[in-house]
Amino acid sequence: MAGPTPENPLTPQPAAEVSDEPVAKQASVRYPLVDLCRLLFAFGIIVFHEIDLGDDVREKVGYIGLFGFVLMLSMMAGKSQTPFSKPYLVNRLRRLLMPWGVWFGIYLIAELGKGLMTGKVHVDVAQPGFWLAGPSIHLWFLPFAFVVSILIRYFETTLPESTRVTRSILLSALGLSLIPLVWRYSQSVSPWYEPTHQWVTVLPSVLFGLAMTGLIKPPAKSSLSYFLMLGPGLIGAWVLWWATGQGLGWLNAWAITIVAVSLLWKTRLATPTITLLASTALGVYLVAPLFTSVLNEAGVLVAYPWAKVMVVLLLSMVVTVVLLKSRLKWLVS
Repeated sequence: MAGPTPENPLTPQPAAEVSDEPVAKQASVRYPLVDLCRLLFAFGIIVFHEIDLGDDVREKVGYIGLFGFVLMLSMMAGKSQTPFSKPYLVNRLRRLLMPWGVWFGIYLIAELGKGLMTGKVHVDVAQPGFWLAGPSIHLWFLPFAFVVSILIRYFETTLPESTRVTRSILLSALGLSLIPLVWRYSQSVSPWYEPTHQWVTVLPSVLFGLAMTGLIKPPAKSSLSYFLMLGPGLIGAWVLWWATGQGLGWLNAWAITIVAVSLLWKTRLATPTITLLASTALGVYLVAPLFTSVLNEAGVLVAYPWAKVMVVLLLSMVVTVVLLKSRLKWLVS
């Protein structure tokens, strides 16, 4: 394909580099912790799949990880300078839906193999959610990322430019207003609606991520504009949780807080170790449920769930690094 290749919003290197200098100088500022947050949030999602931790711990840590993962997807897609175009659509198809198709097949084979050994097959092709996500529900994220990244680039390209502060405040306000609606929806739907249930639940996080896009775009921001772009969503989510007790406000507030803190460290030095660790985030997200399922079926480390989580994380990172070094890197990047 001719021309520059649009970046994957989950690939760390392009996402962490922004310029605070005139274009002629081409000096870049890196936010290493922003990259590392991807792996941290992927770890949170591993925790969610570890049933031996108990519902309270795994749901809190897991949903913070999920909302943070989606927030960063949205923030980086909004930060991208790639225009909405046919090459961009083709790139999104190749980088997100093609891997989804392969992982769909991998998890289907794994589920059928598990069914042969246990006599219980948990594959229901009659459910709409099976064809929207896959044989493993966590695969919903790839089609979701495809749709969201395309919509963000379309609106970023076609809508008139507005001031970042105004835009951030409006997006944060919209995200906050959605939380009570999403909470009510999440309490009423049945599993038949998966993965639309997941799609709807993370909508506020998409808007918070877009609101924070201006924080990592050049030029440098004043302290006041920085606060105005970050403050409404961050403070609003905490206040909403305090006022209503709705968990979605609290969980989104933590995700925003973690990303906001990660923006405090910026450097012009290369950080290859952090970049390597961050590059495994998507692969960890995709691979980890396989290892979790195998260890759970084998009854390994049942009494030590946190140790099991760390083993799953390390195994998933190793597999991801191996894939990244091969011709199959497109499956995890």
